[in-house]
Amino acid sequence: MRTNAISALGLVKNYRSGFGDESVRAVDSVDLNVRENEIFGIFGPNGSGKTTTLKMILGLVKPTAGECRVFDHPSGAPAARARIGFLPESVNFGGLWTGREWLSFFGGVSSLSGYALSDAVARVLALSGLEAAADRRVSEYSRGMAQRLALARAIIHDPDLVVLDEPAAGLDPIAVAELTEILLDLKRTGKTVVVCSHLLSHAEEICDRFALFYQGRIIFSGSQEDLEADSGLRRFRVTGYSDALDEPLREFLAARGASLVGRLQPCASLDEVFIEMCGKETPREGEVSGGEPTVE
Repeated sequence: MRTNAISALGLVKNYRSGFGDESVRAVDSVDLNVRENEIFGIFGPNGSGKTTTLKMILGLVKPTAGECRVFDHPSGAPAARARIGFLPESVNFGGLWTGREWLSFFGGVSSLSGYALSDAVARVLALSGLEAAADRRVSEYSRGMAQRLALARAIIHDPDLVVLDEPAAGLDPIAVAELTEILLDLKRTGKTVVVCSHLLSHAEEICDRFALFYQGRIIFSGSQEDLEADSGLRRFRVTGYSDALDEPLREFLAARGASLVGRLQPCASLDEVFIEMCGKETPREGEVSGGEPTVE
C-alpha cells in the first residue's frame, strides 16, 4: 500500500488587503493527499489559490490555519525540504555559463562533490536530453532547452518529490511532449511528481489524479475516470466514422435515455497532429533552429 508524499488538512491562507485590518482569503479549507509514486496535478484559473497552496506545501509560506506534512515531516522542516526538488514558474540563468557549469554549481549547493557530483550531472543531463548541448552557453538554448535545464537543476540532488509550477508555460507542442516524457520517466524511477498549471490538458495526458481549484477551494479531486463518472459524460475515439452515422447514433442513444451533445474534430489534438507532421524535421539536440549558431 502506497503512503502519502503530501498530506494537507484544512489549509487556510489569509493575506492583508492593504486596507486596515481587512484580509483576503486566498486558500480556504483545503484538504489534499498526494500518494507516493504518482503524478498529481493542481489545476485552476489564475487566482484560484493553487500557487499559494503549492508554497505552503513547500514551506515557503506559513498557513493561517491547518497543517501540511511532506513524507510525514512538517512542510518547511529540513527533513522535508531535503526530499523536494522545485521548479518555479520562471527561472533565469546567466548566459555566460554552460548547462554543465550551472548543474555543477547547483549540485555543489546541494552538498554534492567529487564523483557524486559528476555522476549526478551526467544523470540529469541524460534524463533531460541535454547531453549534446551540455557544454554550450545557456544563452544559446531554446526556451524548451532552458526549461529542461531548469528541471535538471531541480532534480540534481535526486529528490523523492518533484514539484513544478507552470512547467509548460511558453513551450511549443514539441517541447511540451519532451517535458511530458521526462515527467513520466521520473515516475518510472519511483518519484512523486506534482504539476501546478492552468492547462487542464495535462490532467488527461500525464496525471494519475488531480485537484481542481476555484476561488481558493478544491471543487474536485480524483482521477479522470472519477471526473467523467461525476459528470455523466464520456468520450470515445472511433475509427471509420462518417456523417451518415450521426442520426442512427442519436436514435440509439435516445432510446436508452442518453444524448449525443456534439462531436470533437479532429479526433487527435492539434498538439498530436503538429508533432506527427514535424516528425523527422525536429532539430536534433545541439542544433539551432531559426538561425545560425554563434561561432567564437
